[in-house]
Amino acid sequence: MGEAKFDLSWIDFTVVAIYFCAIIAHGLYVSRKLEGGSEGYFLAGRSLPWYLIGFSLFASNMSGSSFVGLMGGSYANGVSIFNYEWTAAFVLILFAIFILPSYLRAKISTVPEFLEFRYDVRSRRAFSLFTILAIMFIDTAGALYAGGLVISNVTEYLNIWTAVAALALVAGIYTILGGLSAVVVTDTVQAILLIVGAAALFWIGLDEVGGWSNLFEGVPDAKQHLILPASDDFLPWTGLWGVILLGFY
Repeated sequence: MGEAKFDLSWIDFTVVAIYFCAIIAHGLYVSRKLEGGSEGYFLAGRSLPWYLIGFSLFASNMSGSSFVGLMGGSYANGVSIFNYEWTAAFVLILFAIFILPSYLRAKISTVPEFLEFRYDVRSRRAFSLFTILAIMFIDTAGALYAGGLVISNVTEYLNIWTAVAALALVAGIYTILGGLSAVVVTDTVQAILLIVGAAALFWIGLDEVGGWSNLFEGVPDAKQHLILPASDDFLPWTGLWGVILLGFY
């Protein structure tokens, strides 16, 4: 099977350029209206409606690394890779019932702040350092690589390193300038685009393979099951407890 080729016209590049300019402009606009110190920056003054927060949570979790990485993971290991997704819903329910009330009562802005409130400043600094390193080398690195991989494969003007740098620069500018207010609004736009795009790709892809009945044709039986036996070397059902534990992080 040959490598897929994409023919992008000037209008495609124009749309992307306008989108990048719009989110940077929004970051600048929000930065001029920021007030209230750290609460205004990190919590948007506690004035965000629930639906914007929901869209932001979705976009933050379902980034390019999800759309690219999960597809590659499912191709290599089967549908069991999605255990990493559905278990998150279970974790969020427990968080909302048992953990979130403590955060709200303490009126904190960040998790490290809660650790200092509950223990001491050493706990705050240790967790902050660990989180920064983990986000840099795991979460952000994976998301930037996945996004850069897509961009570098659909255009001949940017290699993967340049694409990653451009994504990091744009995201960094509007995040640093506008704080949570800018991030949430941008995430909402991205979440809507992700949902609409994913739905379109699902129906187009399903139509191309000849419908649901043909979707798993030629796929080994072991890759068609969500729950795998305890003897599986990739993700046995006994390992789901570890996945749930990972979700709390």
